[in-house]
Amino acid sequence: VLDSLLTKAKSKRNSTGSHELGNIEYIIDEHSGTGTGTGMSQSAPVSRLTSPINNPGVLTRTLSFSNNDVADPRYELLPGDEVEFKIAMHNRTRAKSATEITLIVPSPIGRERGIVTVLKQQYGFIKCESRQDPLFFHFSEVLDPNATIHVGNEVEFNINHGKDQLSASRLTILPAGSVHFNAIDLQGTVIQEPGARSSNPFWGKTDQPQAAPYLLLLIM
Repeated sequence: VLDSLLTKAKSKRNSTGSHELGNIEYIIDEHSGTGTGTGMSQSAPVSRLTSPINNPGVLTRTLSFSNNDVADPRYELLPGDEVEFKIAMHNRTRAKSATEITLIVPSPIGRERGIVTVLKQQYGFIKCESRQDPLFFHFSEVLDPNATIHVGNEVEFNINHGKDQLSASRLTILPAGSVHFNAIDLQGTVIQEPGARSSNPFWGKTDQPQAAPYLLLLIM
């Protein structure tokens, strides 16, 4: 099993009729060739990758994969995802490709955060850090199959743009204190300056002349 980085996602039909989704780039050992063979015995020299592309001098290999090679089709793979996979070899062409691909760590690009506020039988809603409206999610989008979601859980997720609504996908549970909401005071614009002093106060009773207050237009 290799820990590697998804570098490109695409969708095209190859000569065998299957859809090629993208490429996986992984680090190999220049001297021993670790990571170039097939089967479960192979392993990457590191367990967590940043990006092989950003490490000059590091020897990497790239493998293609199709939609049939993804272990769990519920989760969309995105560029930058860290994945585990096996290396398969075509019997006739001897070409190598990635198979049995499992998502390990989602790419941080495009990830958002929030707190679970509502739970039903198979779905719930999230209060987002950067969105005003509650965000729907289905339990099937939780990456860890052993995780149990509770109200108050802090989560990280991607945004799925459905036909009817936005929803959260590829959810992971965060440590408490990871989510921060920016408290915003009411904002407004002055639309009228103070006028001349008046002997009629706007509120209360006083014998002293009062200045007309500023008029403020609140923006909710």
